[in-house]
Amino acid sequence: MPLRSFIEVSPDSHFPLENLPFGIFQPRQGNPRVGVAIGDLILDLSALELGHFRSPEFQNQKVFSQDSLNSFLALGRSAWRKTRDTLQHLLSADTPTLRDDARLRENVFHVQKDVAMKLPVRIYGVVLSFMVMLAMHTMLGKNKRAAVWMMTGAILFVASDSLLAFNKFFSAFNYSGLIVMLTYGLAQLFITEGAVRYIDAEKSK
Repeated sequence: MPLRSFIEVSPDSHFPLENLPFGIFQPRQGNPRVGVAIGDLILDLSALELGHFRSPEFQNQKVFSQDSLNSFLALGRSAWRKTRDTLQHLLSADTPTLRDDARLRENVFHVQKDVAMKLPVRIYGVVLSFMVMLAMHTMLGKNKRAAVWMMTGAILFVASDSLLAFNKFFSAFNYSGLIVMLTYGLAQLFITEGAVRYIDAEKSK
């Protein structure tokens, strides 16, 4: 049975109560902070941090007031699960905490089109960039064919993750899951084939 929220969510929305994607957003007046999308709105988790996210799983850290998801992700699965359970409870049609407090709702909800979305995870972006640079470096070697395979795979990998991030944190689009998995699968194929060709060439020397 679908979960019911007091927030009106379009039936074709990618962000119902069952799917609350995390991201970094910045309101017109304020610093970047962590939020989750529900329908056409963003719930500001930093505004709820002191009252609802102080259990032992959060280790006395204010992870939702930061400008990346790194600290939140570092807390591990127990904190992730606790956060999702808490959010689904607060946003439920049966919970009065936000539903019946107009002033609190005004402080914690933002319309998606009125805020700027930011890069959610810095470290992962650095890792992807490093991978592409390594693939580019192979182009300087003698085994050009293997290098082309690996370079193509690296580009497809970046494309897959970029599409995933765009769909989750900026604007959802049709067939996103199929396109993301297709580019991801092709990336693995090209990188593996390139690596095998490179190893075989080295052994034959």
